[in-house]
Amino acid sequence: MTRFVRILVLAALMLIMTAPALAGQKLNLYLDKDAMLAHDVAAADIRIRPEGMVRVTRHALWPWGEEGTQWSMFVEIENTSAERIVIDEDWLIACRANRDEIATADYVFEYTTNRFGPGEKIVLYAGAYPYARAKHANADAELDAWDVEGLFDFAGRIRQAELLRVRLDTREAGENRNWAAVAMEPKVWIEGRSLCFEWINDTDEPIEFRTVGAVMTDAQGRIVDVVRATSSRTGAVAPGEALRFEKTLAPYVTQEMIDGAAFQAYAYRFPASGTEQ
Repeated sequence: MTRFVRILVLAALMLIMTAPALAGQKLNLYLDKDAMLAHDVAAADIRIRPEGMVRVTRHALWPWGEEGTQWSMFVEIENTSAERIVIDEDWLIACRANRDEIATADYVFEYTTNRFGPGEKIVLYAGAYPYARAKHANADAELDAWDVEGLFDFAGRIRQAELLRVRLDTREAGENRNWAAVAMEPKVWIEGRSLCFEWINDTDEPIEFRTVGAVMTDAQGRIVDVVRATSSRTGAVAPGEALRFEKTLAPYVTQEMIDGAAFQAYAYRFPASGTEQ
């Protein structure tokens, strides 16, 4: 083996050995529980490690059920880095004021999307499943929404906590493939106790959504609920076809929240067949 070949082999081995360290890092958000209950980001002592990747733009924590036996949690974050971020895993950690851990739960959050570029925002939410009862305009079957469970198994730990730590296993999106954001103006409204969504595909191609839905806020701008549908529930939406779905509002949503409600749609599509984005 020549010296040049040995150098190439050594370099390749070094890349393999260092790849796990380069693949990603843990992003930690330390959130004051009292500030989350007050829905006040401006007054909150939010600490993010490492710094510079994201900032928290809104958050909300809603206790419900008897004596706070159930909770719903929302955290909106903005990518302040120069790279697209991919979230692979998540944890919710109940902590004391000095950051000592009380307990940890993993895979508790859903996301409007798990890939977001510089300047883009996403919402993480837990406690009230966002999945919709969904069907196409001409479909016969309707898919049931998931049950609302309110972080029931972790509720006692949340009551004990003074800090809530969100830990995200992230990586930079080195590959070209991305869930492309779609600008849309769907009809979103509340009917009875249901959050409803309707959109008509006015393009000339079928669209398959990775995630699509809307974030509901009240008159104070607080996030109170999210509805989401995925490709497994919607399939590809053909040109001219109406995509309609709904979900039952979370139990803590009051009439006052409904009267002042506003809705922000989001949609991320798979790349069209044969293309990468």
